Amino acid sequence: MKKLLGYIRLTRPYVLLSATPFYIGSAFLSVNGLPPIGPLSIGFLTVVLAIAAAHVANDYFDWRLDAKNPRTAMRPIASKLISPNEALLYGLALAIIAFALAFTLNTSSVLVALAAIPLPFIYVCFRRHRIPFAFICPVIAIALIIIYGSTSVTGGFFSESTWAFLILGLIWEPGRDLISEIQDVKVDKAAGILTLPVVLSPRGAAKCVLVLFTASSIVGVIIGFLTKLGIVYFTAAILAGFYLVFRSVELVKEPSSKNAVVMRVRAPRYIVSLCVGIVINYVIVSIM
Repeated sequence: MKKLLGYIRLTRPYVLLSATPFYIGSAFLSVNGLPPIGPLSIGFLTVVLAIAAAHVANDYFDWRLDAKNPRTAMRPIASKLISPNEALLYGLALAIIAFALAFTLNTSSVLVALAAIPLPFIYVCFRRHRIPFAFICPVIAIALIIIYGSTSVTGGFFSESTWAFLILGLIWEPGRDLISEIQDVKVDKAAGILTLPVVLSPRGAAKCVLVLFTASSIVGVIIGFLTKLGIVYFTAAILAGFYLVFRSVELVKEPSSKNAVVMRVRAPRYIVSLCVGIVINYVIVSIM
């Protein structure tokens, strides 16, 4: 049972909270209503499995570094609960299943799935060569999830609405990733890994987070105007945006590892709130 839980922990179920809403929001916006349940469900499962496979790959490549970091030392591979070879096979199985599901949808979805394959390897290359832009890979991953939300239910890469949602993802995700790097700044600095908080200082990185999250909050409201969403969405977008900016200001005031941990948990609530607002809006419209 302990090992089974280890395999589940490898996939980082809690991270799905900040990633799958991008898929759901994109799918609903791309059809400007309720998407067909079949493609929506298959696409959602594909995204879940692909994200899980990426996390397994991350732990497989970084397990030696994780073992030296107090925050990550108890991860399944770093703690030797699961061997690197077992994790590799597990990650490959998840990736193969995800890719097979993409094939059941349409050609565009397959192309998006193919584009996602190199990302874990590019991320490792950034980290190992000590380039302070490893966060680019998670940003690309979020962009592909948003595009996949459109392709899975429409077969097309973009609509006017998903373009705006894509811009939101490209702004928000670097901020979220910077928070994790602020949290790990001492360990990364000791290991010689040049993340932006190491290069700029934690406070400098926190200021970048504030700018990115403020811009995200503005774009979130603009999406409501562009897609003519109702009061439920605007209420969610405005309240969640104010909350996100307020917490970002607190991080700038005290950019400690402890505050970064708290912010890392709270930041995804913004995207979840937007997604809930989008879904409720279209459900209400379909009923009326």
